Amino acid sequence: MKTTKQVIISLILAVAFIAGLTGCGDSPGAKKPTKAEWRAKLASRYGQLAQMNIINNWKPADFKSFMGEPSSTQTVGDQAFWYYECSDGTIQLSMHAPNLSVGLMQGNINDY
Repeated sequence: MKTTKQVIISLILAVAFIAGLTGCGDSPGAKKPTKAEWRAKLASRYGQLAQMNIINNWKPADFKSFMGEPSSTQTVGDQAFWYYECSDGTIQLSMHAPNLSVGLMQGNINDY
C-alpha cells in the first residue's frame, strides 16, 4: 500500500506530465510558431476575415485565451498595437484603441 507521500508525488508527476503534453507552462526558451503556423491557428478560429488580415469585433479575452498573450503591446494615440513574436518574424495587430477599451478588437493584422 502506498503512503500518502508517494500518492502526492505520483499526482504531482502526473499533472506535470499532462501539462507538458498540452503545452501549458511553456518556458521562455520554448519553440515559437512560425508566422504561417500562427496565422493558420488564427484562421482556424476566425476564418476568412483573419485570412484577409481584418480584425472585426473580436473579444480580447477570447482572443488571448485562444492565441495567448502578446509578446508586447503599445498604445500610440488612438491606435493600440499587439505584437506576437514568431520564429521567423513578428505579427502585429493594429487596432483602434477606443474600440479595444470597450471590449472589441477592430483593426488589421500586419506581418513583419
